[in-house]
Amino acid sequence: LGARTYLLARLDDNTRALHPQAAAEAQEPKRAPYDAAVAQLTRDVAQAAARNVETTVYVVYAGHGNVKDGQGYLSLEDARITGSDLARTFAALPATRIHLIADACASYFVAYSRGPGGTRRAVDALPAAAELSADPRVGLLLSSSSAKESHEWEAFQAGVFSHEVRSGLYGAADADRDGIVTYREIAAFVARANESVPNERYRPEVHSRAPRGGDA
Repeated sequence: LGARTYLLARLDDNTRALHPQAAAEAQEPKRAPYDAAVAQLTRDVAQAAARNVETTVYVVYAGHGNVKDGQGYLSLEDARITGSDLARTFAALPATRIHLIADACASYFVAYSRGPGGTRRAVDALPAAAELSADPRVGLLLSSSSAKESHEWEAFQAGVFSHEVRSGLYGAADADRDGIVTYREIAAFVARANESVPNERYRPEVHSRAPRGGDA
């Protein structure tokens, strides 16, 4: 992308063959490499901010997610990263904008607290704990807008939501052909791509929210 990247993944043989550069750079998806990557990212963004350079950070996750004690989390191999963990991490980043794209079961609850019975809780009823959705710099593109599961498909060799987001960002979602994919466009693209799925249990319900100051 012409940008500085940090990759944590355990790639299978097929992926390593298709993407040898990624395989060479990837760190283990464990807590220690994650903390090191976050520390390096924070230093890099702080250095840019000190030089009055605007920064945009993309955090992309594809993997396992769930909810425990009302808190959504994403999984590393040896640890869980909760929504509150991400909120504290993002709060320490002096970035201009942050985009979180998450393909995981119950990904909605990484950004929003879970209400009684697994329902979505209104924002004005949230507790004072760190809440990812409270940061206006953070844009959200999540594979679920409730406690639904995310699904993989062997034909894509990936998660369905991840495949559709990549397809949209390659340009298919650019409805007005202005060279920019907006949150509205990518959400509409994913929704349209899944309209024909007859069983709503398997139909992704994407949640999108643009960051403050821009929809791109």
